[in-house]
Amino acid sequence: MVSGKSTKGGHNSSYSSESLEPPKSDEVESERSTSLIRHSKTKYKTKKIKDFYVRNEDGKSLNIRPRFDSECITDTIEAKIKEIKKIPMDYYEVVLYDLCRKYNTQLSGFKVSPVSISTIHHVYRLKSIEQTLSCEQKSNLKFDLDSLLNSRLGVYQEYLLFAETLKFISAVAIKWGVINIDNYAYRITGRGLNIKLLDLHEINSDFFTMETLWLSMMTDREPLRTVVDDEVSQYASLLANIACQLVNDFLSLNQNCDFERVESIASLAAAKTPEITQYTGIEANPNAESIDYQTLRFKSNIFCFCIKKPQIQIIKSIKNLLIDFETVYRQFEKNLMANILIAFHLDNQ
Repeated sequence: MVSGKSTKGGHNSSYSSESLEPPKSDEVESERSTSLIRHSKTKYKTKKIKDFYVRNEDGKSLNIRPRFDSECITDTIEAKIKEIKKIPMDYYEVVLYDLCRKYNTQLSGFKVSPVSISTIHHVYRLKSIEQTLSCEQKSNLKFDLDSLLNSRLGVYQEYLLFAETLKFISAVAIKWGVINIDNYAYRITGRGLNIKLLDLHEINSDFFTMETLWLSMMTDREPLRTVVDDEVSQYASLLANIACQLVNDFLSLNQNCDFERVESIASLAAAKTPEITQYTGIEANPNAESIDYQTLRFKSNIFCFCIKKPQIQIIKSIKNLLIDFETVYRQFEKNLMANILIAFHLDNQ
């Protein structure tokens, strides 16, 4: 644990079906030739995919432009890695503390489960096209949504916390060197650029996304049930379990902190590393009280000299689980894409 000073300054959020909107990282883009890519600073990069014509045996000209643009997706991934690497680790310790606070205050420390993803995620897909629905369809959607949220109290807060934590885990995986971009070539090259059913912009919005986790829970349902093989089904089952274990392990940190008394450690982190103020918006407070909070570093330095060896071992254990998660996640995603490509190739023969 890191010892230092902090200040009270967090906030609580309440949710209702009327204000239910998709998280920014999970926005759905419609299929189009001009691709819109969301960066972490909510800026969009626009690029038109070039047409590519060939002639068939009858002499007719065919446009074989890929559905997704490799260069555009690659630029997005590389920009994300570059941006995350330059952000100090102190910032992610602030994020972790905030996630743990929400876990303890909103969910009372109850473990998150895959049910929240399988129950809620598809609703965001529907919400993304709400403007195209008729008044009657919108009314039916709201009724179904209210019934869904009332069927399991707290499922919406649980889903949002899962999504926030997964985004945090994607960043930490980069900071810890778990991600090797060369292992993700299947996302941005070859036949995968023409894949159906999947949105590569959504999949590449982060290294780990709720979309892929949701797909892993849908492999026993149509249309995926008739597409995937036994290997993908096994990866899917393993992925859901290890994802929940990893999320809960992160959220279970900082258990010795009094979250009602100290809602944020942003002022402490700013005192140690002033540049993180540009990410948190909170200045250092030299008069804040001392608290202990979980580090994400694996060794002591000038600012966290009091880190105890057992706490470092906890982080090392979580990193090992993250390595396993990344491997299973990547294998599931890669093999799922291969299965879909094979299925559509056979259908078109």
